[in-house]
Amino acid sequence: MEISVRLAALVVAGMAIAATAHAQAEFPSRPITIILPASPGATSDLIARALSAPLRARLGQPIIVEAKPGGGGSVASEYTARAAPDGYTIYLAGGSIVSGPIFLKNTQADPIKDFVPIFRFTQWPFVLSVPKQLGVKNMGEFVALVKKNPKKFNYGVVPNSPMQLDIMNLMTASGLDIVEVPFQGAAPIVQAALAQDIQLSFSAYSSIAAHVKEGNLVPLAVTGSARSEIAPDIPTFKEATGVDVAITSWYGFVAPAKTPQPIVDRLYAALKASVAEPDVQKLLRDSGLERVESSPQEMAATLAHDAKLYGDIARKAGIQPQ
Repeated sequence: MEISVRLAALVVAGMAIAATAHAQAEFPSRPITIILPASPGATSDLIARALSAPLRARLGQPIIVEAKPGGGGSVASEYTARAAPDGYTIYLAGGSIVSGPIFLKNTQADPIKDFVPIFRFTQWPFVLSVPKQLGVKNMGEFVALVKKNPKKFNYGVVPNSPMQLDIMNLMTASGLDIVEVPFQGAAPIVQAALAQDIQLSFSAYSSIAAHVKEGNLVPLAVTGSARSEIAPDIPTFKEATGVDVAITSWYGFVAPAKTPQPIVDRLYAALKASVAEPDVQKLLRDSGLERVESSPQEMAATLAHDAKLYGDIARKAGIQPQ
């Protein structure tokens, strides 16, 4: 009797292994859904839709783009983390996948444990800019002005984002006392700066490029360890202040943890080839995004690096999850 039970268990286990292997070999056999942390019309939405056609051509299945905004990206992160690890739900994530848990106590998605990296394909720095009416031309003048007028100036920020950590890092290291004003996106921050409702904005260069060209906004410094290829005339914070404000944001794809490696490899190959398409590359350039190519292993290293960096900044700034 015991032998029969063991034999039956072995048969069932063998059938399960065979079924899993067959499913991986046949992948994909139905539509794949790309989850977004932002609303339709956002940059991530435009990228996902631009990738849909080349991905469909390479994978032979329709690509569905599904937006799940809210919670500083935590809604999309948690939804993806709970999805079946079968490759049919992937997440077009940004830096908020790491920064969100630092600010939000109840976030149920760990950026390291709950996802398997697939492909990080672009990054961008944040540029600190001020309205021309403020009358400063460089970071030295700006820092001096703020220190003479504590709590007089405001800055705009998207809560729970890498941008917020950058500003907190700058203020902590430089001893600046500026009032935080939360916004629901980068575009309203730029408009508030133009209207002089705030005196400092952090944003992607593409969001302010036209206003810089017109002379209405003055870029003072850019985040990152080196000058941006998109705006090489703007000094880094390290050059301008001696403070290393190194956070840049990025876009990349992840899948739920425990997604089989053969499926990850198939998705990585298809995504890498699709991102290289001329139309997609033009969209990235026009959006002010720099091209990178990270393998799953390299993206895993980026997630680990960012988690440590963001955590260190949060501790120095005294940030407690709310």
